[in-house]
Amino acid sequence: MNWFKKNTSKKAFKLFSIVMLLFYTFSTVIPPKLVVADTQYDVDTNENGEIRNEKTGKDYERASIDKKVSWGNKPGEYFIDLKIEGKDATKIETTDIVLVYDNSSSMGTHDRVTTAKNATTNFVNGLLK
Repeated sequence: MNWFKKNTSKKAFKLFSIVMLLFYTFSTVIPPKLVVADTQYDVDTNENGEIRNEKTGKDYERASIDKKVSWGNKPGEYFIDLKIEGKDATKIETTDIVLVYDNSSSMGTHDRVTTAKNATTNFVNGLLK
């Protein structure tokens, strides 16, 4: 059994070494891609620093957002204009509701059927409000 463990661990180490060498070889051969931000900015610089504003706002599923920063009257003072424009809801979400009644003989006592019907009526009326 000891011989089997030795051979297995040696084979595993060799296999691991081969995989690591292949990974290293291929990772150095493939040129890395340059990543460039696709957001363009307008830059405004003065003696107090720099302000970067996106040229266009961001468009999301439910709203469009546009933010602009401008210089204030004093150093370190800025004005932020935030415009959020909501979009019309295009999808109406629905929900299925299933009500299950117990119609066994145990429901015949203590007005249980009447209580269940009244509870159902109140539940449905509450949903329709």
